[in-house]
Amino acid sequence: MSDRRFAIFIVVSTLSIALFVAMANFVIDPYGKNNIFKNGLNEFKIVRDERISKYELLNSNPEASSFIFGSSRGLILDPEVVEYITSEKTLNLAFSSATAEEYHLYIKYLFETRNVKNIIIGIDLFAYAAGFESTGTFPQALKDYFEMDKEYDIPQYLSFRMFKRTIKAVRYNLTHDVPDIDDRYTDKGKIILSDYVDALKDKDDFEYYISKHVVSRPARWATRYDGLDIDRLAALSRIKQLCVQNEANLYIFTSPLFIKQITMKQNKFNLQEDLLRYIVRNVAPVLDMNTIQQTNTEPAFYIDEFHYSYEFANSIITQLLTGEPSDDKYWGELVTKENLDNYITQVDDRIKKFNASR
Repeated sequence: MSDRRFAIFIVVSTLSIALFVAMANFVIDPYGKNNIFKNGLNEFKIVRDERISKYELLNSNPEASSFIFGSSRGLILDPEVVEYITSEKTLNLAFSSATAEEYHLYIKYLFETRNVKNIIIGIDLFAYAAGFESTGTFPQALKDYFEMDKEYDIPQYLSFRMFKRTIKAVRYNLTHDVPDIDDRYTDKGKIILSDYVDALKDKDDFEYYISKHVVSRPARWATRYDGLDIDRLAALSRIKQLCVQNEANLYIFTSPLFIKQITMKQNKFNLQEDLLRYIVRNVAPVLDMNTIQQTNTEPAFYIDEFHYSYEFANSIITQLLTGEPSDDKYWGELVTKENLDNYITQVDDRIKKFNASR
């Protein structure tokens, strides 16, 4: 085969593979981005596009005045705990892989359309990382409200990352009964993980669950980036300004990480500390849950290697709003401008001691 024919073969093969991947991703639609084709191979979606469902949720509850934001880890937070403490109707508007600029627009929309009393934000490093791109679909109605340019999802459909989810979706639909996805969320937006809830009913089942999903699972999360995104930090500052202008309360906490995630090199925990410094100095005090003590080293406090438990979530909300955790096992430290430097030094020392003890 001549060099020219070989080059043509490579180009045609590459384009054919890319076209096949794009078509498969578009038809199976594992993220529920277009919902055009409905068949036995794609009935179950790997990821529910919570950006859209949460937009629908907030518009169907116009009387709500308190709101929870964050990533999939924020989905664990219970609005009813907030309601019990504040007597304000609350919705959980967190969505998977949420970025700062995304929930800034939701919050801006809320302030422009209703009376807002409380905004609660769970901070995740990737939401402020330079280069991180969300795979979610921003609601078209919200884009239209802010007169944003239309975005085209062709690059996402070409993604091999999505193709892996396409394959997973097809396998699941061929081998499982498809669950009702609406059963995974309460009517106020909190996610319900049935396998975890079932494990809680039996001590042996729970210990097995924790061993399988927390202890034995490899650390999987990494920022992959070397810096924080200035625009995303600015988005958080704009949220603070909106709260001040509208006399609303802003509560911020760092989502707790299991120790595997904190000590993995790829996580760049120093960036999390830089993010903490920025927020405390420029936005507001932060309830930091990554104290590198029992909150981060006890496996039973986590649902998996990345998400914390419902009990932990309830205690975070309680401490955030009242100053005291609902359970002394779960606690964070309120970091202010006055104790910031000393606190970070203490955390660094605890990490060194933990690494030395292994």
